[in-house]
Amino acid sequence: MRFKLVFNLENEIMFMNYRRSILSFIKKSLEDYSEDEYKKFYNQRDNIIKPFCVSVFFKDSQFQGENIIVHAKTMEVNFSTSDYHAGIVLYNAFKHKKKYKI
Repeated sequence: MRFKLVFNLENEIMFMNYRRSILSFIKKSLEDYSEDEYKKFYNQRDNIIKPFCVSVFFKDSQFQGENIIVHAKTMEVNFSTSDYHAGIVLYNAFKHKKKYKI
């Protein structure tokens, strides 16, 4: 199962540590959607192998020092999983955050 989230950026400049914001968005979405599902993916004591992978694409971008200049002002986050339950849970969690700002 694959799906893509497209984010509209407020400005053209992204910091190199954008991955923290994406991880925070994933965790917050899962936590708000279902506490039980959140605990399945993220437990404070255990390292849990996630049943999904994530990639990020910045269209029309340039790297300048500690910043990424994204002229298109969009960020695509691609998810892929072979676990349909995990895919449906993630999709539903993200659907509830449609207007969320990161």
